[in-house]
Amino acid sequence: MAQPSRESRAAAGISRRGWLIAGLAIPLFRAKAASSLTATYDGDNLYPLAPSLHFLTGKVLDRLRDSADIQTFVSQLTLFYEDGGAPLNQAHAKFVVSYSIWEEKFKVAIPGSAARSQEGLSAAAAETWCLENAAISASRLAPDKPFRMRFELRSQRQPDLSPLVGDLGISLTSMVAIFSRKPGAGEFHQTLETDWLRLPNLPRLSGRPARRG
Repeated sequence: MAQPSRESRAAAGISRRGWLIAGLAIPLFRAKAASSLTATYDGDNLYPLAPSLHFLTGKVLDRLRDSADIQTFVSQLTLFYEDGGAPLNQAHAKFVVSYSIWEEKFKVAIPGSAARSQEGLSAAAAETWCLENAAISASRLAPDKPFRMRFELRSQRQPDLSPLVGDLGISLTSMVAIFSRKPGAGEFHQTLETDWLRLPNLPRLSGRPARRG
C-alpha cells in the first residue's frame, strides 16, 4: 500500500491543528460575545442588557452578608454618535441594596420621588432588577443613525455619597465627582460599552411603564 507523502502528512497535520485551534476559539468567541453590553428598547427608553455583569460579589457581597450593611450603587448611561465625541444624552440612577440574613434574600430600592423597590430576590435577580430599572431616553436618537451606549456602575460608601446627593437626587456635577474618583478597596467599578447600534434593530420591550431617562 502506498504510504502518504511527506507533503500530504504535513497538510493533514496542519488541517488537524487548524480544526483544534478553531475548536478552542469558538468557546472563547462565545465568552467574549456574552460579556458585551447590548440594549433593549421600549419605544421611549433604552435599557442596558449585560447578562455576564455581576456586581453582588466579592467584598461587596461579604459586607452585605457579614454585617447586614446597606450597599449603594450609582449608574450612568451615556449615548453618543462618535467615539470621543460629546455625549448626546446621559442618565443616572442610584440603587440601594440590602440583605436579609434570616431569609438569605436581597432587597433593592431606588430612593427619591419615584421610589421603587423589590425584595425577596436572589443575587442574580437583584442585579437584573437594577439593570431593568436603569433607563435613558432615546428621544434624541435618529432612527437611521448608528450610535453607542456606555454603561458605568460603581459601588459607593454612604458616607462618601451623602454630601453629593441633595433633595433632588444626584446632580451632573456630583456624577462627575463620583466617577472621576479612584475606586477604594473592595469597591465595585465597571464600564461597559456596546457595539454600534440602530434603533430599528434593537429588541423591543412591551409592558413597561414609560419613563424618561
